[in-house]
Amino acid sequence: MRTALDAGAPRQAIVALNGELEVGTEKDLPKSLGGDNALLVLDRGTIQQSLTQFKLSERDLEASDKAIDMLDLAHNAGDSIGEYVFSGSSSRYVAPPYEKLLINTLNMVNYLETGDLSGAKVEARRLSVMQRYVRDDLHEKSNSILGLGGFLAGFTYEKSGDADEALRYYDEALAFSGYQSLAEPLRSLTQQGPYRSPRISRLVGGDKPRRPRTTPRTARSCASWATAECRTRSPSASPSASRSRWFRATSTRTTRVAPMSSPLKGS
Repeated sequence: MRTALDAGAPRQAIVALNGELEVGTEKDLPKSLGGDNALLVLDRGTIQQSLTQFKLSERDLEASDKAIDMLDLAHNAGDSIGEYVFSGSSSRYVAPPYEKLLINTLNMVNYLETGDLSGAKVEARRLSVMQRYVRDDLHEKSNSILGLGGFLAGFTYEKSGDADEALRYYDEALAFSGYQSLAEPLRSLTQQGPYRSPRISRLVGGDKPRRPRTTPRTARSCASWATAECRTRSPSASPSASRSRWFRATSTRTTRVAPMSSPLKGS
């Protein structure tokens, strides 16, 4: 698989993964997601996303997400790691929290690409649970995936007509750099929802007149931008934590995303 990806042949990589999974085509799931199969399906889902096969990617990411346990690093981390490494529980892959965050973020992109706002909201709620864990239990408030997830969730709720929830998620994104061009949509949303924060107030600069939008803000353009962004914003994991084979592969892949006008560009 790695050889095919390095050679710029993602479809050959999928064929290789299908062979390892012992399935006929990328439309098939293996009989069991135990052992390495969950990671292999996760690999296949990220490659399918780069090929704009969003429905298949959505199915693979959801299946692998359910099959992958999360390593609880907040409570008795040493005991948890020891129990995992030296017991039979190692038959299931145990991911560090930032990887689970990234799975939900990538799958939200799939739903946005296909215009499925209901599915995107489900992923946003799952992401919110993981965000609270990473932020409040692990005290990793500087993890940049929190900002990207907040942006995508805010966009999802904005397009769903829920201004207050959109403002809450956008506020989380504003804790990180790179989201200052949210000023324009925030000015509109603050006229529709009551939620306020110091970050939002500073960015919108009070009740300034709304400016006409010069670039389209569609679910597809937003999702395309985020697909590339997922691979350039690396999560701030502990230096001592070893990243998984899947995350290393994901963070180095090149996606085939067409240029588009993003709400975050040109601010």
